[in-house]
Amino acid sequence: MDHHSASDDVAYAHDVLSTLLEAALRDQKLTRDAIKTMNRVSNDLAEQGRRLPASVSAEVNKDLREAVDVAAEILTKRIKDANVQADEAAQAFRRAARQAGLFIFAPALVVTAMTMALWYELTAHSISRLENQRAELQRTVDILSSHGGRLSVSNCKLPSGQTVTCIRVGNEEYGNGYHIPFWEK
Repeated sequence: MDHHSASDDVAYAHDVLSTLLEAALRDQKLTRDAIKTMNRVSNDLAEQGRRLPASVSAEVNKDLREAVDVAAEILTKRIKDANVQADEAAQAFRRAARQAGLFIFAPALVVTAMTMALWYELTAHSISRLENQRAELQRTVDILSSHGGRLSVSNCKLPSGQTVTCIRVGNEEYGNGYHIPFWEK
């Protein structure tokens, strides 16, 4: 089974339309040339008909009318056929344009869905990692609490007189323990 892409269908539609346009233009030029030639022949025959006796002139006019009618029928049929082919090409082009929209919209939708799925997966992984870190920190705090340690975050004055955030670690909230300066970035 042959699969064609939307761009192949559009290119095919353009080729068909171009070919039909060329044929219509060529037929139009041929028609114009044929009409000019028929007019010239008609004028020439009319001039000769004035010189010939009336019966010969009438016979020539009759034959000329028949030839012109046949030529007009042939040209009319060709123009109608060209118009039908141009309509078919236009319909093919419209179908190809509709399909091209589908072949552009669908991949964009798929890419968007894949991007959202990847974003969700990365976010879910980050959240899971943060939850694991939180659980690990909670276990550390629980172990510290079970051994009687307490953490207290407050402001401390350094010997230089500067006030910084400190963490106090000790058995009692305001008793003995270590003061650890904590510098924020």
